Amino acid sequence: MNFKSYTALLVVISLLTFVPATALAVDYRLDDGTALKVKILQTVSSKTSHEGDPVTMQIYQDVYDKTGKIVLIKAGTSVEGYVNRIQKNGAVGKAGELGMSIDQTRAVDGQSVPLRAVLSREGESKTGSTVALGVVTGIIFLPGLFFLMRHGKDAEIPAGSIISAYTNHDAAINIPIEPQKEALK
Repeated sequence: MNFKSYTALLVVISLLTFVPATALAVDYRLDDGTALKVKILQTVSSKTSHEGDPVTMQIYQDVYDKTGKIVLIKAGTSVEGYVNRIQKNGAVGKAGELGMSIDQTRAVDGQSVPLRAVLSREGESKTGSTVALGVVTGIIFLPGLFFLMRHGKDAEIPAGSIISAYTNHDAAINIPIEPQKEALK
């Protein structure tokens, strides 16, 4: 073996010797359809929100692997979602409507985890009572027609609401092995 080959071999062996043990990792599977609890951190209303508005949310509880020992998504991790449908409340007691979707979060290894969840709310409709009051009072006197201007209630998802979301496909979450913990087993 010549000097250059010998030197190159020593460099490679030296590098392998100094690779930190934490560089070793194991992939844990997160199955499609895994349920997660998501907490909405802001009130979303058909009165104040617009289609496309982001919604502030976070993972409510840790999400574990199948053994229940390894955390794959930590509680408190941000969740991305947005308002996808708004219908303002209207005259004649028409209720407001609100739709929201949840798109993704991040696993402990930093990779994006696509989610699926759609949430809809409808405010209280006052159409029946408004029309009935308008007809009854309109028969008695003309100002009864003003009851037709009565609005329904806005749809609202209050801050602090906990909803279910589901992973949208399988994912391999890469978790570093910690030698100290492995040695204690």
